Amino acid sequence: MTGEAGPAPTYRFGSGPAGLWLGLGPSRLGVLGGGLLAAVTGLYLGAPIPVAMLPLLAAAGAVWLPVAGRPVLAWAPPVAGHAAWRLVGRAGWTAPVPVHPLAGRTDGYRLRLPAEYGRLRLQTQSLADGAELAVLTDPAARTATVVLAVAGADRFPLLPPAEQDRLLAGWGQALAALAADGSRVRRLQWIEQAGPESRRDPVDWMRAHADRVDRNAGPPADIGGTDVDADYPAFAEGLLAGAVRHRVFLAVQFDATAGRHSRRSLDSGGRDDHGRGAGAPGRATASEVARQVVDLLLGAELVARPLGGAETAGLLAELLTGRAAAPAGVGTVGPVSRRAGWDAVRLDDAHHRVFAVTGWPRLPVGPSWLEPLLLAAPAGAARTVSLHLVPVPAAAALRRSRSARARAELDRADRSRLGFVPTAGTDQAAADVVDAEAELVAGYATVQVAGLVAVTTASAAELDQAGRALRAAAALAHLELAPLHGRHAQGLAACLPLCRLRPAGDG
Repeated sequence: MTGEAGPAPTYRFGSGPAGLWLGLGPSRLGVLGGGLLAAVTGLYLGAPIPVAMLPLLAAAGAVWLPVAGRPVLAWAPPVAGHAAWRLVGRAGWTAPVPVHPLAGRTDGYRLRLPAEYGRLRLQTQSLADGAELAVLTDPAARTATVVLAVAGADRFPLLPPAEQDRLLAGWGQALAALAADGSRVRRLQWIEQAGPESRRDPVDWMRAHADRVDRNAGPPADIGGTDVDADYPAFAEGLLAGAVRHRVFLAVQFDATAGRHSRRSLDSGGRDDHGRGAGAPGRATASEVARQVVDLLLGAELVARPLGGAETAGLLAELLTGRAAAPAGVGTVGPVSRRAGWDAVRLDDAHHRVFAVTGWPRLPVGPSWLEPLLLAAPAGAARTVSLHLVPVPAAAALRRSRSARARAELDRADRSRLGFVPTAGTDQAAADVVDAEAELVAGYATVQVAGLVAVTTASAAELDQAGRALRAAAALAHLELAPLHGRHAQGLAACLPLCRLRPAGDG
């Protein structure tokens, strides 16, 4: 017997930044101000009114005239950046092919990546239980990143809404604990990757089994004129042809600076240059951060396992080039060539197109609202969903919230004074600001979120079809996707588990 089902849980997203004045951001206000100043200057110098108004009309067109669903002004940065890349020769990149294998290295791996990935290093260390932990270090930014494979989220679509809500609450609490004030963690990146199944273990096992039967058991079984043993491998081949493999990863970036303790975060024994133990003040060790993440996720009913050097190298190689990594012990990991185009980026033989999440659901959604996108896997293509989470300190979040509330009140007063009719969007934005401040006062944490979706195909002709399928799936999830034309190379770097994206407004 079951009781009466309660109301399904729902979630609501904020309306996002409202701009500085009348919904306009700094760049739009600057362009309009420049156009107005040019028009006034022209009138002062005696130019005819139609001629003097041309700069103001051009500025208004740049701010409000839509091109491919975006204002002209929004296209200026990617067009200028892409033109600069082509002008200085950065659109094309090739890596020198090593003639001799690397010698004298203890970790066995060296990352060979274009400049947009930074000077990352892949290092490994041995843990107390004999396992291996890979650490991606960025000496310039003084950060280190560990990557964990996460299991346990695959059962989520099969659960009722109440159970889904309970799991989401636990996952949110785990992430909030990682992003709490004073935490060692600086950034989190959640990645869900789906693509054609490449493992052939079932087929190889069935072929070996069929050969063994043929050798040792006489003639194969025959049912209705069908060779059963010989048909098993073909059956497995058919299943693998349409199989899709889903994987979830979590990249955790933490601060790797602590003054003179220059090597402590990479010391598997937790000791610094002067022999101080792990309890001495200083930065966190990679093993401590990985252990903390594993413990928190286990409490949220998720099983996390840190990746070793070979697994991390294989994951990066597969996401970049669509191929598995070289065997363990071969030193260089990364593509040999990269060609950045306007509508895609090519690394070796893999073609990538990256979309940014530009609009989140405006209506309340249920716990499984993201399922249409996560279940979408275009035929013959790999799809990667990447969410970047940057914790905001409580004091800074409260300061930003109060500033946003003051701007919303001034914006409402200016609209009333100028005769603009209030809209549902402006009213909702003002209410969201008040709700966000109330949640901060109640003790909730603030996290900046940025989302990207990448699609990878073996040919450029398949990118358009796969991109349309992804955008249709995102529309079912009430998400708006915009292609990162002119910036696909940087977008792909942000889709890898490297925590390479810096959200707008993050100092």
